[in-house]
Amino acid sequence: MAKDAFWFRHDSNARSDPKMIKLLRLGGQSAIGSFWCTVEVLRESDGYEIGREDLEEIGFQMRFPDGVIDHMLDCGLLKTTTSGSIYSDSLLRRMSALDELREKRSEAGRKGAKVKWQSYGKAIANASQSHDTTIAEDGNCIASDGDQSRSDQSKKEKKKPRARAEYTDEFEQVWNTYPKHRRGDKRKAFSEFKRTKQTAELICERIKNHEQFNPNWINGYIKEFHRWLAGDLWQTEFSPSDVGRNDTRRMMQVQYDD
Repeated sequence: MAKDAFWFRHDSNARSDPKMIKLLRLGGQSAIGSFWCTVEVLRESDGYEIGREDLEEIGFQMRFPDGVIDHMLDCGLLKTTTSGSIYSDSLLRRMSALDELREKRSEAGRKGAKVKWQSYGKAIANASQSHDTTIAEDGNCIASDGDQSRSDQSKKEKKKPRARAEYTDEFEQVWNTYPKHRRGDKRKAFSEFKRTKQTAELICERIKNHEQFNPNWINGYIKEFHRWLAGDLWQTEFSPSDVGRNDTRRMMQVQYDD
């Protein structure tokens, strides 16, 4: 699967929308910032929607102001499904157009590949017809090398199915413990977890430690899981005294620059 930058359209005059103005009146600029953080989270989520409890957990990690999710719902910027999940009408419209464009490009690519392989197959067939055949002593013709060439070519064209990754119970434990919105690529995370040769108990303990006391995490600067493991950031253990430190920006630059 191609890398997805989680891009979405954003109107330059969104601040003038009546719903945004109402949200500004109810919660100030912090509510506006919280809304755009929520839109980014929805863009990264399956189906562009997220459960209310999950959003509240993310809101706590990002230090959303109290009641801001209700403000966004009251303003009509967010809505809920019958199952209780939260979504954005505006984001769904924009992503629907983008997904449709991607599907059209993908279909055009498939058609182009089909034409290419059909032309290639005809060239192979024409070449096989003119291929020298071996004549037996009794004058009878035996099968030409061209038939074998077509058979070999057919085998090459068959694609081997991609093996499905098998994840261990220990990895699933640490995967489900890491902040949901920053888990990232599961295959890469599994590979890095095996490389650490650490127990799930220790990694889970460090994840919870970072959630409570890591100033960067508290301020929303959380690396994707495989990068966190690859940088051996799990080796760092924080204490309650780290929460109030003023050098969060410096720590972020040192520990979290890619």
